[in-house]
Amino acid sequence: QLLDATDGSHVWANEYERDLEAAGVFEIQAEIAASVAGRLGGGYGEIAQEHRRLESYVAPDNLTSYECILRLYEYWMIFTPEKHEEVRDCLEFAVEAEPTYAEAWAGLTWIYADEFRFGYNTLPDSIQRSLDAGLKAVSLDPGSVMAHWTLAITYFNTQELDSFFDYADRALELNPNDPVTLAALGEKMVYAGYLERGV
Repeated sequence: QLLDATDGSHVWANEYERDLEAAGVFEIQAEIAASVAGRLGGGYGEIAQEHRRLESYVAPDNLTSYECILRLYEYWMIFTPEKHEEVRDCLEFAVEAEPTYAEAWAGLTWIYADEFRFGYNTLPDSIQRSLDAGLKAVSLDPGSVMAHWTLAITYFNTQELDSFFDYADRALELNPNDPVTLAALGEKMVYAGYLERGV
């Protein structure tokens, strides 16, 4: 059960039943821990969704850098030019305020790539800005999954498949269980002709 520590309100709960005779306690503990972490963590998890509900009432120019990342996850669910512009402005403000925040640079990598891919709110040199932001994100935080997979996607967009796979493989090494990473990279692997691996 997950409660909001500020007011004690209920956020999420689930029950897990396992046969203790069929498997060891530690294996069951690890399985349940991974399941709970997957359900609660990440950009689409219960915690992020709760944050999004709360910050949806905050004006964009008063958002924190982390809240800009939450807006990015919201953009990934609805993909509109209006949301794209809002998130781009928010993330650009975030990296200006916190120039070493790797996740914000990784978010800009994706947002700038969407200027190139979809023609959303296009400004000059979108693909180069995407590459620059991605390389900056990776250099700031070599352990960031998001930095690696967003940069991989940008290399895919430029048809530099060797670099795409380098960064995609590193993202998957860092977290082989992140659903956003798996979905984004799996799709591109299929398009690149690596059907079995992509699926």
